[in-house]
Amino acid sequence: MVALVLLAICAVPAADAIRSGLRATEAGAVQARELRCVKNTMETVAAESYDNLWKAIQGPTTPSSYSLAADPAPGGECGPRNVYISKYVHYYGGATGQVLAAGDPAEDTLLIVTVSGTDGAYPLTTLVDR
Repeated sequence: MVALVLLAICAVPAADAIRSGLRATEAGAVQARELRCVKNTMETVAAESYDNLWKAIQGPTTPSSYSLAADPAPGGECGPRNVYISKYVHYYGGATGQVLAAGDPAEDTLLIVTVSGTDGAYPLTTLVDR
């Protein structure tokens, strides 16, 4: 009888731990898929020419034309991905750079490209030079 009571006391937490582990595995798979989608989008955008990216500048808060909607299938692989392209200037000797407004007339600048997933998840940022 004592053995059954001890088994019952230990079985409930053990079952909860197993359920939590299974939920974490599912959540990890969803997060890995989201990150893969963001990385693939960043690779596609980074492969574009500087001139094409220059034409798509919208600023750090307005998604560019490279942004993608969620995949159309009901179980679509990827959610929406936003691509932000801005002008970026880093002054010689300066510790940090400055993101410029979309209409800033500066011509000889880097471009800062940020891709983020659903609700801003997994943002990836890179600089693009001529």
